[in-house]
Amino acid sequence: MTLDPIVVLDIGTSRVRALVAEENPDGKNPGRLEVTGYGDYPSAGICKGACIHIDDAAEAIRAAIKDASTAASVTTRAVHLPLTGVGIDSTPVHQELVVNGEIQPEHIEEIKAHAREAVRPGDALLHNVVRQYAVDGIPGDLPVGVLCKTLSLDALLIHGPHARLLNLVHVLERLKIELASPFFSGLCASISSLTGEQKRDGALLIDLGAGTTDFVAYANAQMADAGVLPVGGDQLTNDIAAAFHLPVRTAEALKRAHAQATLNVTTRTQRVQTSDMTSVKLFDLQQVANCRMTETFTLIRDRLRQKGLLSQLRAGVVLSGGGALLADVVTLASDIFELPAAIAEPTLPGTLHDPAHGPQMATILGAVSLAYDEQLEAVANQKTVWRGIKHFFGFS
Repeated sequence: MTLDPIVVLDIGTSRVRALVAEENPDGKNPGRLEVTGYGDYPSAGICKGACIHIDDAAEAIRAAIKDASTAASVTTRAVHLPLTGVGIDSTPVHQELVVNGEIQPEHIEEIKAHAREAVRPGDALLHNVVRQYAVDGIPGDLPVGVLCKTLSLDALLIHGPHARLLNLVHVLERLKIELASPFFSGLCASISSLTGEQKRDGALLIDLGAGTTDFVAYANAQMADAGVLPVGGDQLTNDIAAAFHLPVRTAEALKRAHAQATLNVTTRTQRVQTSDMTSVKLFDLQQVANCRMTETFTLIRDRLRQKGLLSQLRAGVVLSGGGALLADVVTLASDIFELPAAIAEPTLPGTLHDPAHGPQMATILGAVSLAYDEQLEAVANQKTVWRGIKHFFGFS
């Protein structure tokens, strides 16, 4: 069965990206996804994952989707949407259900529904991540068909303000586009950037965006924690602008050209020229970047340490997002977490690493993977229903 093209829309603080991916478009590589359309425009009307001006946001989204759809020769009627923003967080949940008999699929749905009740009022549930089932206290895989007294579930709920999702849906409605499914951006980045081995050994994915910083921690192959910090690359730009009394545009250019996350004492006497022909001390610029990035990494480190997860991250730290391109940010991350660190090399299902897919593409490529899994599951469910119908009517 040919799957429908997957369209993902990544609405960031600095860029709006639309991507179309299709399974085996040339008929030569079954199970392989390839990018057939891509659009990338400066973002407008979006701040830290929230829509603050619907008209401006709609124009940027329309432009990105038009370019991607035209290149792929598809008509976009629905999109999968990675979400980030202030207030998105995770909550661990332990739930128990008395069965006193054979576990049925309805019991699984019931216990997951009870777990969802832990979402705080006013929040929308993005993901109900099952970490472990247990039958009468004995952990195992999906236990349908097993006899037991009590079924238990450990899950991680990822949730965020419902109003933020509604505002983005409102923007899409203006463009006559439906929301196929929302995903947490940090989870998307981890899907495309972490291997199964890294998740088993324990790894931390930090997605350094322009408006926010997402993070996802894995321990023993299970997602253990996730959240969002309300700081990103734009905050560093604002720090530079304030420190050196520069326009924001000049500060952004200075950051991209000369900022680095670590300090180099040999640069104390060096100066660099800005685009408006002023100059600043290179070491002072390094200090500004170092302070901001140290604070960001320290906040995540302290949270994971408090939860007892830091010691379980044997595979280290992986950095994605545009902020991963900041000079020496890998060195600083390694120093702060006292772990090996690397820049993400995101991939699509069935493909090897493509150098064109830099760390800033981790979220959108991961969203493609999640959407692809949804399609495969839907097809499998249809096949199951059809097999049942054929059996009922006496077909083999």
